[in-house]
Amino acid sequence: MGNYIYLDIGGTNIRAALFINDEIQPVKQINIKTQSEGQKAEDQILDLIKNIWPQKGIVKAIAVAALGYGMLIQKMVLF
Repeated sequence: MGNYIYLDIGGTNIRAALFINDEIQPVKQINIKTQSEGQKAEDQILDLIKNIWPQKGIVKAIAVAALGYGMLIQKMVLF
């Protein structure tokens, strides 16, 4: 059984979803604000991944969708 984590990093929210195998509906979703006082965006993303990580099975892939140039200038997305 394979698990897949998808992240959508936007200017307002960061969303995460956990999918199992070829299912089209996520088994778990989490949505948080992108900008939080006292916490860096990269720390928020790591916490989000920890919170959505499946209890069983392995994660075969993590896919990330992020805004382009604007977020890079704000140093919110690291490559």
